[in-house]
Amino acid sequence: MSGEHAGEHVGELSSTFANEVCPILGGPVDPEAGVSHWNGKEIGFCCAPCQPKWEKLSETQKADKLATAMQSSTANGDSASHAHDDEHGSHDHT
Repeated sequence: MSGEHAGEHVGELSSTFANEVCPILGGPVDPEAGVSHWNGKEIGFCCAPCQPKWEKLSETQKADKLATAMQSSTANGDSASHAHDDEHGSHDHT
């Protein structure tokens, strides 16, 4: 029975967050980086320093940043963690 629940929570942490992309820096959410509860949602961050930055934002700023993070996550799919490569995609190497 002790192994009955082994692995049950794998991947479960990230699915509880309202966002997959950090609303502060735009990196992928790290379940170990902390969580904030806002408007009935669990907000995840890419690193521990982002959580206090989030807490200092106004309600309007939080709404805007979360909307942008969620939009970025939806638009980029799994490539959200590679957003830093986008600056290189707009020029020709030939």
